[in-house]
Amino acid sequence: MNYTDIFIQCNQQDIQNLVQQVFMQNGFSVQWFHPNAGKAKKGSEKMNIVFGAFSQYYEIDFQILNMPDRSLAVRLIKSNSGWWGGIIGAHNVEKQFKSVVDMLSNYFIGIGVFRGRNPP
Repeated sequence: MNYTDIFIQCNQQDIQNLVQQVFMQNGFSVQWFHPNAGKAKKGSEKMNIVFGAFSQYYEIDFQILNMPDRSLAVRLIKSNSGWWGGIIGAHNVEKQFKSVVDMLSNYFIGIGVFRGRNPP
């Protein structure tokens, strides 16, 4: 699956700050396209093209979605496959994506707003 939804009970204004804070604390830069969507990047795309699996580069798109029960979902979308780095690069991107999903989930659990995720 190319995305994971993390469900939380939080207000719209707070979630934008929380998402940005968590990404930035973990070495990602964050670019917002509009108030409910953006991209988190870590590493250098140019270095990844030149050095393949030996250079880290990750992109994760994210969206903040309003759910019918008035909760929110943070949708994390795997933006790149890692194939510039061959099979090792693709494996590293998959591993990093799972790590980011766990990182955000654990943060939301820690502050008491986590309500689940899909896929679990």
